[in-house]
This record gives sequence, C-alpha cells and structure tokens, in this order.
Amino acid sequence: EPRRALRYLPGPEFRATTTSQSIADSTITTTTLDTTKQRLEFPLVRKQLTVAVASEGTGLALTQHVDEVSISADGDRDPAFRARFEVDVQKERGTTRTTRLSATGVVATATQDQTPPALLIRELLTLTAQDEVVRLPDEPVGVGATWRITSQPRLQGVQWHGVETVRVTGLTAGELTLATEAELIGPPQDLSVQPTQTTRLARGRLHLTKQLTVSLRGLARTVYGESSAELDVIVWNHGLEVTSSTTVKTVYTEKPVP
Repeated sequence: EPRRALRYLPGPEFRATTTSQSIADSTITTTTLDTTKQRLEFPLVRKQLTVAVASEGTGLALTQHVDEVSISADGDRDPAFRARFEVDVQKERGTTRTTRLSATGVVATATQDQTPPALLIRELLTLTAQDEVVRLPDEPVGVGATWRITSQPRLQGVQWHGVETVRVTGLTAGELTLATEAELIGPPQDLSVQPTQTTRLARGRLHLTKQLTVSLRGLARTVYGESSAELDVIVWNHGLEVTSSTTVKTVYTEKPVP
C-alpha cells in the first residue's frame, strides 16, 4: 500500500447538518443521605452550518457559522425543562466560530463570538464530539496506519487529560476515512468557588468513538460519533453537601448538504 503525506487544504464554502442527542442518568445524595435518581432525555438538536476553510499565513482558518438550530419533539416531556433547553440551544443561532490551524490540524487558536450555553454536561460532550479536525501525522502514512494524540483540553471550565488513537481505514487522492477512539480523564478540581457555595469535580471520564470520512480539501466531513461521560460532582452550600453522580450518553452525526 503506497504511503503519502496527509495535509489539509483550503476549499470552497459548503453547508453541513449536524445532530446530537443525549440521555443523562443522575444519582443525587445529600448530607442527610437522602437519595434521588433522575433521568433526562434531551431532545435531538439539529444545526445547519455554513463552513469555510481559507488560507491564512502558513496555515488555515476554519470558520463555522450556525445558520439554524432546531430541537425535535421527542425527549423529555416536561414543559419547563424543554422550554429552558430550547432557549439555551437557540443562543447558538447566528454565532460564528473560527479555528486557526496548521495543514496537519494542529490548532493555534479558536474563537467564538458568543459563550456556549451553560448546560455543562451536554455541552462538554457536544464540544468534544464536534472537534473540527483530526490531527494528522507529519510522516507519510497509508491504510492501516495508527497514531496517538495526547492533549490537555479545557472545555467549559474543566481541565481534561486525553489520549486519542486514530486509524486510517481508507485513503484516496482527496478523501480520508478514519476510525478514532479517545479517553479523557478529569482529575479533581474546583469548578466554582463562591462565598457561600463551592462546586468541585471529584472525578470525570469521557470516552468517545468516531467513524468519519473527510475531504482533505475544504474539510467537508461525514461523521458518526458516540460518547459516554461519567461525572461525580460535589456541591457545598451553607454547610450542606450534595453529591451527584451522572452518566451521559450522546450520539452525534455530521454530513455535508448536497
């Protein structure tokens, strides 16, 4: 199998559709050992994006503009929850995110013109699942090649330590097919410290798998991804301790619009 150097290139603007849907199961325990179990089934979120990849200096600028956002009729039926969720999600409409990266996908900077919604767990998973590009190796590779990427991303105020394994499952002149698996660990850390309340992450774990096909010119992608998260959080408020253990599973897709 011939080997070749893989590099991302600028390309024409295109439109894409993404979907994501999560289910969260939580167990909440208070100082008095009262325990509550809760399941939240988030509606499916669908976004219409306009994406452009242009040359910038020696690298590339990847710009994603959110044209439309909608949520499905399924998911949790509680009207108050759905109303809060939809208001939160709709904040993303009209926002633009620009990521500057090298031809091998090493991110230099990423900017967003509006703070993402405050639904911590869902957004952590969504941000991770939608990682724009897979980092490519410097050396030439062929089908069957595997490499590992270590990272320390900070997502929604949480510091993570991650390892991603990437495998080439298909390669043509302009298109790359990959299978990826990532494991991220969130060590104990304070999430919020206020005079009367402290929120601390006791343990965090994210596991993500993706199958994707990406055009090397312009970065149009077809993606199917699954992620699971385990988050243990402790809140101290006026002497009361509340511990929550949450497991979240998310399915994410992305495809260009013909």
